[in-house]
Amino acid sequence: MSLYVHATIKIKPGKLFEAYELLGRIVPEMEKAGWKLIGAYQGIVGETSTIVDLWEVQDANAVPALMASLAANPKMAELGPKLMELFAQEEFLQLMVKAPYSP
Repeated sequence: MSLYVHATIKIKPGKLFEAYELLGRIVPEMEKAGWKLIGAYQGIVGETSTIVDLWEVQDANAVPALMASLAANPKMAELGPKLMELFAQEEFLQLMVKAPYSP
């Protein structure tokens, strides 16, 4: 059974396109660690500086395994702190399964 990680990132005002550029460079590093990006979304009404990513992972151990993998990755040592400077608040992660009515 696949699991999904729902990530919500609130970006500081005026920094959204800078975050997109960094995330575009971070996604391949996460995919190398076994995460599959299902979709990335931005609010157009309400919280317009909020990004929501939906990732498919194989099991619950994928979250700590990714963190360990990224901590040892030289690219992430450069990119991670730059992205975190753009956060308006701490990133929120939620591990999820498909609801019974989901296709």
